[in-house]
Amino acid sequence: VMTCAYSPNGGLVAAGGLDNVCSVFNLRAREQPLRTYRELHGHTGFVSCVRFLNDRQLLTASGDATCALWDIDSQTRLLPFQGHLSDVMALAVAPDKNTFATGGCDRMSKLWDVRTGRCVQSFQAPPPAAAGQYGDVNAVAWFPAGHAFAAGADDGQLRLYDTRAVRELAAYAADSPAAVTSVAFSASGRLLFAGYDAPAALVWDTLRGERVASLGGHEARVSCVGVPPN
Repeated sequence: VMTCAYSPNGGLVAAGGLDNVCSVFNLRAREQPLRTYRELHGHTGFVSCVRFLNDRQLLTASGDATCALWDIDSQTRLLPFQGHLSDVMALAVAPDKNTFATGGCDRMSKLWDVRTGRCVQSFQAPPPAAAGQYGDVNAVAWFPAGHAFAAGADDGQLRLYDTRAVRELAAYAADSPAAVTSVAFSASGRLLFAGYDAPAALVWDTLRGERVASLGGHEARVSCVGVPPN
C-alpha cells in the first residue's frame, strides 16, 4: 500500500499501491474483516496517491504518468488526466474542489481542471544543482486560501507556486538537502511543514522564506507530515 484516504463523511476509505488498483472499503459494513467494497481498475502502473473529491468520486495518481477521476459506485473512470511525462507521485485537491495539483518524476508540478480533464498550468523546477540529486516532485499541498500550492522534490527544494500569477513565489531549501517526502500547511498558511528523507521535519515561514523550527526526535526518515483541521 502506497496511499490511503478517507471520504469526507468518513464512511469510506480508499487505498492504492503496487497492484495498480484503487480499493475502496466501506467502514460502516458489519462484516469482519472488511472486504473490498469497490475496486477501480484501469491504471497500468502503481497507484501512488488517492484523494476523495466527494463521497461519490475520487481521484488517483499513478506510475503510468496519468491521473483519473472515478465514480465509486459504478467503478468507472470518468475522466483521464494526461500530460505528465513520467510517474505521477502526488496529488492534492484544491479547496474549491474544481481543480487539483500534481507532482511527478518529470520535475513538473501541474494544475488540472476536474470539470474538463485538462491541464491548465504547468511549473517545471530547474535541474538539480548537484550530481546525484533528482528533481522528482514527491509531495504537493494547497495553501489554505486556495490560490497557491507547495511542491516538495527529491533535490530537497520546496517551492510555492501561485496559480493567479502563474509563477513561483518562493523556494525553501535546507542547508543539508535531503529529499522532501511530504508537505502540509498550518491553518493560516503562514507555516509550511515538510518531512524529509532524514530523521527530522522542518517548519518554514512562508512569508519570510526562513526556517523557524526543526522537529527532531526521529531515528529514521520522516515519511509523512500532517496538520489537524483545528
